[in-house]
Parts: sequence; C-alpha cells; structure tokens
Amino acid sequence: MPTTRSHRILIAWATLAAFGMLVAAPDAEESIAAIRFIHLSSDTPRVDVVVSGALVFRDVALFQRSEIITLPAGQHEIRVYPHRPPRRGPGGTEGNGAVRPLEPVVLILDFAAGSVTTLALAGAYEPPIEEGARGALSLRVSPAEAELTIEGPRGYRGVFQGDQFLVDLEPGPYRAVVRHAGYTSAEYETEVVASTTSLVSITLQERGDGDAPDAPVQQSAQQATWQGLEVQPYTDAEIPLPPPGAALVRFVHAAPTVPGIDVFVRYEPDGNDDPPDTIIALEVAGLTSPNRSPHHEIQGGIYDLEFRIASTTSVVHSVASTEFLPGATYTIFVTADPVTNQIWLIPTVDAIVAQHVPVTPGAQGEP
Repeated sequence: MPTTRSHRILIAWATLAAFGMLVAAPDAEESIAAIRFIHLSSDTPRVDVVVSGALVFRDVALFQRSEIITLPAGQHEIRVYPHRPPRRGPGGTEGNGAVRPLEPVVLILDFAAGSVTTLALAGAYEPPIEEGARGALSLRVSPAEAELTIEGPRGYRGVFQGDQFLVDLEPGPYRAVVRHAGYTSAEYETEVVASTTSLVSITLQERGDGDAPDAPVQQSAQQATWQGLEVQPYTDAEIPLPPPGAALVRFVHAAPTVPGIDVFVRYEPDGNDDPPDTIIALEVAGLTSPNRSPHHEIQGGIYDLEFRIASTTSVVHSVASTEFLPGATYTIFVTADPVTNQIWLIPTVDAIVAQHVPVTPGAQGEP
C-alpha cells in the first residue's frame, strides 16, 4: 500500500542579522580564493568537508553555514562525507555509531583568484523511492479542504482531503478528481514514472448560477526526477554592494526534487485604498535547480514573498512582512525535503555596510 503525507509548507526564516557578515573578497593579486559551505539536504546527517586532503569544515548540520575560509587559487578536490563520530565499542574498539559508511560526494573545481564560492549540499541522502521501480505523485489542490479521489493501475483507489504526497506508486496512468461544496469539480489525468515525482496542481472555481457543474478551471502537471546527494557550487567574482538606500537580493533554487518556480516580491504602498493595491517590486521567472538568479536591486523596506510553480498560479510558499535592510546583499536559498517536497527558505546576508537610512514598513522609492 502506498503511504501518504500531507503536503506542508514551512519556513526556516531566522533573524537575518544572525546570518549577517561583512565579506571582503580576497585579493586577486595574492592568488587567494575564498569558499564557504552550506548544508541544505534535510535527510542527510551532519557532514565533514575535505578540500585537497585537508579537513576544513567539520560536523556541519542541516541549514548551518560555515565561515568563509581562504585557500590558494587554482584546482582543488572537494569531498563531502557523513560525519561519523567515533565511539567506544565492545572490547575497547572504536565504532562509528549508527551513521552508515558512504562513498564521498566528490567534485573538482577551479577557484579563480579573488573569487568567493558557496558550496551547497543538496539532494537526497536516501532515495525516496526504489531506483527504477516505483514513482511518486504530489498533488496540490485549492481550496485546501477539497476532497481528492485518486485512481491508478491494478485497481488502486484512495480518497483524501487537501494536498497529498503519495510515494511507492506503481508507474502508469493515474486519474485525480477534486470536489468541494460550492465549487466546480475538476478531473485530471497524469502519468507516474519510475524514479520520478509527478506534480499536479488543481484549483477549483466557486460555482456561479450559470456555471457548468464539472468544468475544471486551472490544472497543471510537472515532473521532477529524483537526484541523489550533490554539491552545487555558486561562484562570485566578488560580492556586490548596493547603492545607498537599497538592498541587493538573489534567489538560489537548491531543491532538485522541486520543479521550476516563479518568485514575486511585493509591497503595499501607503495610501487610502481599501483594499490597498499591491505592487510587484521584483519578479524572478522560471528559476530551476541548481540555478540562481542575478542580484536584483530593491529599496530597503518591508516586503511579502510569494513562490509559485513556474508559469502557474499555484502558490507553494509565501512569507509576509520580510525586511530587507538598506546596504545589505542577500542570498535566499530555496530547498525542500526530498520525500515530501516540504519547502524551506534559508536566507543569508552576504555583505552589509552601515547606512543611515530609515526603513519604513512598505516604504519604497528614494530615501
């Protein structure tokens, strides 16, 4: 029997100041580069990072980001191992606890003089489905209380409520029917493929007097192939600083099991409109893993963030009242649980300089 989990969206938005730092890029004339490491794989234990045979980052936990270290510019071998602390075993021998041995994740990179590289650990330590045998189906429905009926091969049938993530499914055609009182119902067919998560998003429309009772309004399907543990390098020739009164922000899609996303950064201007108009200050379209957006300049202030499946209106995550400080350069990593696709945002402040600019909630424009 397949197992089910409700599709939950959580956030790991810590106080941004806790991530803050002032980055000074290494001097290119000295042939020095800089690296840091961030752990973004939710089912992976703590890890150790070895660079060219030297242990440089030890016991790095989930969502933890290392300090920046410098190293000679040029080619280096990066190896990432599960951290396996020794313990005293029977007869005085050393054991390794419950963490299983694993061949390291290895990559070889060239680090240019003066560059700053972030090494992001992403993907899955354990595959969510048996390789080459079973598939998974992620279903998002609106309204959230809608009834969801799924039918598939060999007489499979399940009735659920709200968003679902179904794993260990036999590959083949599946049919989803979504119903809710007062809304038109919708029917959708999709294909579950081995070692792949198929994503279906269905939004129902409130039923009007003249509406047909069973007309689907919006539906979409995408597939995201499971990828194993990987290290994603993101290199900057230098860390840019924003002009006075502004912040710089970019987004990194570091979730291999999540399809492309659109990002909207919004604010409500001061005024007497009721309800107030919402202005889109920044839009990032079609961001896919393991890619990143350019740095975008926005005025320091309070914003709402919204994340959608690319080219749809299916919202997978939203964050209200997020403050971007003037003078700061931000990177926001988007990551997810490889089994449930539960999403987290991990913000970092890459650089910050003091600016005597007041920050007013919702205020935009020249200070």
